[in-house]
Amino acid sequence: MSKALAVNATVSGRQRFFDFLYKWGMLLTVVLLVAVFGLASDNFLDPFNIINILRSIAIVTVIAIGVSISPHHRRLRSVRRIDGIAG
Repeated sequence: MSKALAVNATVSGRQRFFDFLYKWGMLLTVVLLVAVFGLASDNFLDPFNIINILRSIAIVTVIAIGVSISPHHRRLRSVRRIDGIAG
């Protein structure tokens, strides 16, 4: 009875660029920062410094993963409210 409307979706180059940045922007930013700081400092890519950086971010990473997973897993209201307020 109702015809399915075929929508001709053309995606502009600008839209594809922003889609690419949305998908890969964070990884590109990290790679760019590591490259810049690696070139700026001789000790930045030292194994001891990399271990120190990983130790520094470990606690924050565990907390971030927990906050990201908990609203979907147990539907905790307080975490969802904070997530909604934060955007």
